[in-house]
Amino acid sequence: AHLYKHQLPTHMSGRYSFYVQQIQDFLRRMMLLAKLRVAILFGAVSVTSSSPNILLLFPDQWRWDWTSANVGSTHPVDIHTPNFDDIVHSGISFAHAYVAAPLCAPSRAALALGREYDHQMVPSNGFDVPQGLVTMYRALRDTGGYHVMVSGKDDLTKASGYLPDGSYRAEELGYSAWRGRTPGKFGTMKVSSGPFPAYLANQSVLLPNGTRANALDVHDACFTVINGMPYNPLSCCLKGKKEVCSTPLRLPAELYEDNWVGSEALSMLRDRPANKPWFMQINWPGPHGPFIVTEDMKQDTANRTYAPPRDYHGPNGPSDNIEARRLYAAEIENLDSWFGRFRGMVDTLGDTAHTIVCVSSDHGEMLGDHGQWAKSKPWEGSAHVPLACVGPREYISGGGLRVQAPVTTMDLAATCGVVHLVPSAPGCVHCCLHCAHSSVSFKSTRGEYERDVRRNTSRETRIFTSTRLHFLLQTNGVCSSGPAFS
Repeated sequence: AHLYKHQLPTHMSGRYSFYVQQIQDFLRRMMLLAKLRVAILFGAVSVTSSSPNILLLFPDQWRWDWTSANVGSTHPVDIHTPNFDDIVHSGISFAHAYVAAPLCAPSRAALALGREYDHQMVPSNGFDVPQGLVTMYRALRDTGGYHVMVSGKDDLTKASGYLPDGSYRAEELGYSAWRGRTPGKFGTMKVSSGPFPAYLANQSVLLPNGTRANALDVHDACFTVINGMPYNPLSCCLKGKKEVCSTPLRLPAELYEDNWVGSEALSMLRDRPANKPWFMQINWPGPHGPFIVTEDMKQDTANRTYAPPRDYHGPNGPSDNIEARRLYAAEIENLDSWFGRFRGMVDTLGDTAHTIVCVSSDHGEMLGDHGQWAKSKPWEGSAHVPLACVGPREYISGGGLRVQAPVTTMDLAATCGVVHLVPSAPGCVHCCLHCAHSSVSFKSTRGEYERDVRRNTSRETRIFTSTRLHFLLQTNGVCSSGPAFS
């Protein structure tokens, strides 16, 4: 390609470096794989004893500044996340962590494949990860010798679903076990969509009026106004408002989806094989909207006051926005309690000394800023997420180190590969997080841009972030305020 660049057709002249890079990446991967196999064959590396475990705690739609650690934030929020804070203070945290795309399926595909948005082939939530691609999970299982466990909504088969037992494409994606693999909040409204709705369909609950009802019916009724259905007395959210779900879910705590996913994942971790290193990722459905909580969760944040959204315009009144933020905080604090339970389980299993624990999210939540809710927006609230890790000192810097250089959740794929001598999957363009605070390793493996700049992408926008600047390019050529660059 280098020799014949001048002979390429005009429409292909910009592609020659891409093909060169693919060839170089292929050769590099083959060399790494050969070295790994030789090392294992001759006893230089033992994937069953020397490789650390990895625990990835991965809620859905958690914005960066809603932690009591406030990594990088100058606007403290009244929220209590002691378990996340402990990871921040005893490990390493990243003040400028961004997602590859501010939407569930594309962001999670970028993490699984270690590819930028433009190369991971999941443009929106209506697509599955294409078959045949090597995921981080598959590389860890098949090459690294790991027992790979995934629970909750991985969204890698978001368009097709999970099947009632959660097994759809699970082995192909690289999972060894997938207890509790199930769709998110709205996906639960179909019995056949995953194990959680199937479980609810076989439970009955006692309602406040003294009657008994099917748990799945109660769950679905809570969501009825959200989905534009007729009003139901068990509806949790106010019609015409954004994320104001003041009526608690009328289910016991153990039937709340985040709690069910946590319990299933804990039991799966407890049953992991003792003779292999393990990887576990828990994909909680919360705090993704609608912000529906149990009665106890609602009471935990009931009397708090929050600042209004920035530049808000929309149907909510001031008290509505405060209530939405109380409920969002309640979901996050419930998840933080699960962080503590999982670290406690790792300790009980005797694995703390050789386990890396990381916490992050697939994207943020606008919370009414600029009149916007949810995600898919080119703003900090949507694209910027928490990220912190703790673990053995040979892999994770300790003592509360806070990294200011921009990173992305996609970089977690490289970190998992590098610390375990697992070759990157084809097409990876990520960088190693545990090297990010060093003066080296600050370039992308594709060399397209300096490592101190991170990119966040969707169908409509490109965001480039560095420690010195943050700017947006809207691909239709015009921003709402006028110029293409803002």
